[in-house]
Amino acid sequence: MLRSWMDDNKNTDWVIGCRFVQSSKHRIIGRSPYTALFGTEPKIGLNSTNIPQAILKKVFSEEDLEKLRNDEYKGKVGENQDENQFSNVQELCFICSGYLNETPFVSCSSCSMKIHKTCFQNVCSISDENDMEYQCDICNRQENISSQRQKAHEGHKRAAEKIIENNGKNLKSVTVGNFVLLNVPKVDRGPLDAPNLIRKILKINNDVYQIGTKSGIIKTWFSRSDFQISGAQFVEDIPEEYISIRQAVANESMFGVCPLCL
Repeated sequence: MLRSWMDDNKNTDWVIGCRFVQSSKHRIIGRSPYTALFGTEPKIGLNSTNIPQAILKKVFSEEDLEKLRNDEYKGKVGENQDENQFSNVQELCFICSGYLNETPFVSCSSCSMKIHKTCFQNVCSISDENDMEYQCDICNRQENISSQRQKAHEGHKRAAEKIIENNGKNLKSVTVGNFVLLNVPKVDRGPLDAPNLIRKILKINNDVYQIGTKSGIIKTWFSRSDFQISGAQFVEDIPEEYISIRQAVANESMFGVCPLCL
């Protein structure tokens, strides 16, 4: 996504691109990366604070916000409180830290924390008209995060299954004992070495293949798209020694082995 943004906008500043990409809908997971990680869409302004939504709906200007702040301060401290009043221990709302005895409160159905009714962001379920099960914003957010991450995982899984299915249609199947031409990355071979070498299929596990060479068994397992079926073969036995693909290419190279490359 970031590379596409940089190509479309002809911009190489990837730091700026991250701000746009994190809130853009991803084609595979079906949601933005931000939503998949945090379980909610990006919030800006006062929506990113802990102020309950029921109170935010009444704020339309800076004066309303200032009045809200002053009312909250007066509600907690008061103008003419006695010194003995500060010694009284009172329960506070888990969200807004206000006194619970000031307004009606209920308990969260998940964490049992006591919270003002106005601080609840979500009603979990209603078993009876007079018996509601509430869920606080924190517990609701945790459930949303788990749900969004699970859905993103399912999207990745569907995409992987589709790729495997398409590869199975376009590529011929191979079995243990078949000889193949393994594509060798440029970083693992010299400029004059062959781009692919004859290898033998040793094991197949979950659609990945273990491949052997004349000088040993390659440590890495390969997908079906990494090799092609070969008509040629070799008769040498494969040693029970695990080597890297770079070592295998170097052992079969006609131009010597560079000790710094191993």
